[in-house]
Amino acid sequence: MNKMYHVFSEGENVLFRENGDYVFFNNKFASSVYTYQLEALAETTMSTHFHSVVETPDEKAVDDLIQKLRKAYALYYSAKY
Repeated sequence: MNKMYHVFSEGENVLFRENGDYVFFNNKFASSVYTYQLEALAETTMSTHFHSVVETPDEKAVDDLIQKLRKAYALYYSAKY
């Protein structure tokens, strides 16, 4: 049975400085949702954080999604800035 999960990251520092940052993150989110076979019900990014709602029967897939997103974006952000 599928369950819904609220996936988010909050902070005070600016994470998304320009349009390309949003594009990178949203593309990584979409590919990760596909990889882990989740259903994305909603997703939004603001300059300091993001929120999404995903649905899956596999809680581990949600953990993997979060880990992959945070790592990929941290590497991208560190290399760029």
